[in-house]
Amino acid sequence: MRKVTYYAVFEPSTNGSFGVYWPDLPGCVSMGDNFTHAENMAAEALGLHIYGMEQDGDVLPVSTLPPFEEMPNRGIVIPITV
Repeated sequence: MRKVTYYAVFEPSTNGSFGVYWPDLPGCVSMGDNFTHAENMAAEALGLHIYGMEQDGDVLPVSTLPPFEEMPNRGIVIPITV
C-alpha cells in the first residue's frame, strides 16, 4: 500500500480543542480535545476518507502545498501521512 500526504489545517478553539480540515479533500474533517489528540484523530479521519474514496473508485486529488487561499488567522498547517 502506498503512502499519501495531505496538508491539514488545525484551527484552535477557545477551550483548547482543535478542529481539523483538509482544503484538498472537501468533507474530510476531524477534531480533538487538544493538539496531540487532534493529530491522532486527523490521521484516522484521513485514512478512512482515502479508503472510502478508493473503494468508490474516486481519483485522489493532488496534494497542494500551503499557503492556502482561505486560511484562518490562527490556523496551523501540518502534513498528515497515511
